[in-house]
Amino acid sequence: MRMYVDPKVLEEIGSENAVIIANHHFELDWLFGWMVADRHACLGNARVFVKKILKYVPVVGWAWNFSDVAFLERNLDKDSEIMKKSIEGLSDYPDPVWLLIFAEGTRMNPEKLEASRDFARSRNLPVLRHCLTPRTKGFSYVIKNMDSTKFPTIYDVTLAVHPRDGGPATISSILLGRKTVAEAYIRKYNLADVPKDFEGSAKFLMDVYKSKDELIDNYALTGKFSNEKHEEFPLTVKPRRIYSLINTVCLNLLVVPAFLGHIGILAFSGSLVQLSLALVLVVILYIGLKKFIGLTKISKGSAYGQKQK
Repeated sequence: MRMYVDPKVLEEIGSENAVIIANHHFELDWLFGWMVADRHACLGNARVFVKKILKYVPVVGWAWNFSDVAFLERNLDKDSEIMKKSIEGLSDYPDPVWLLIFAEGTRMNPEKLEASRDFARSRNLPVLRHCLTPRTKGFSYVIKNMDSTKFPTIYDVTLAVHPRDGGPATISSILLGRKTVAEAYIRKYNLADVPKDFEGSAKFLMDVYKSKDELIDNYALTGKFSNEKHEEFPLTVKPRRIYSLINTVCLNLLVVPAFLGHIGILAFSGSLVQLSLALVLVVILYIGLKKFIGLTKISKGSAYGQKQK
């Protein structure tokens, strides 16, 4: 994970509560977000607003359900109270919290991008080349209900995947052990400077995404985010944290052998009932993994954002 960030800002990242705005263009963007949070020792307190269906994804969704992740139905009337309670709860955490918002609302694909452009033209909004038009209502509600003394910072994170160094950012790539290299351009804003009214906060978000679109365009053309309009930040590669590796290895050593051993005992018990139970567990594990992979694929993304078309 490579980052381009102001050295002064780099020193502050992870030391205070922050809202993270990131583009939603890759199957692994959630994993890239985890990597950035982990490098700054904030992964344990990284939270996100996600669609409700993810609550039922085996293991990951179940864990999120117990960790103050807010599951939304993408209906502001229904979600406003959920977001408000989530913000209040996160504001009381004793350690720094990151709240990740994918303001585009869904992963981008060519069909959604074209629908987004049609929508932007119909509303006299900036027509973006690489990003979907951001959904401003939810963001504006968050800003209106967020205390800037408790959440003082917004980090805009523009993600891109290196076109030559490594393979595509897909679940299949990491399952096959292929290298994937992500790069992020990170900018800092003060939440107190963002207007609390709907029009003002919506304009702020649109301006951020217009600038983000230019950054992605620069990257696609030159391999660099910066140009004469966008400040050039030094490249930073923060080392992996050994604690995360130790934690992962220990948890897997505790869970995986016990689970597989239990299935083995059932399979070789000589009982038809226990053998059937072992087969059921394997099938459930397979379906759960396949379902998780399917939900991360761009081709299986929701139809949200395509209604205007």
